[in-house]
Amino acid sequence: MKRIAALVTLANLLGYLALMQVEPRYSLLQPRGGLLTFGISLAIAWVGLIVASRDDLPLDRRFQYAAAAWIWLLVQSFGLGYIYWKAVSP
Repeated sequence: MKRIAALVTLANLLGYLALMQVEPRYSLLQPRGGLLTFGISLAIAWVGLIVASRDDLPLDRRFQYAAAAWIWLLVQSFGLGYIYWKAVSP
């Protein structure tokens, strides 16, 4: 699960870098924090996945952390894909 999440996270970061090449309004700090804020939000999702892998927590709480982290990673992926699609389409 962590390897797939690592690939999704890497794809998100590379996608943002590709977006920065296509659309000049997106940069390290623009808009609303840019790549820096995006990286922090992905790191928070990673913390959720790390907490979900702890064996000392109840199973329902581990599932909640994992589900929330995966939802957040997928929302970021689809949102970034939409922004990139809108940036390259006329």
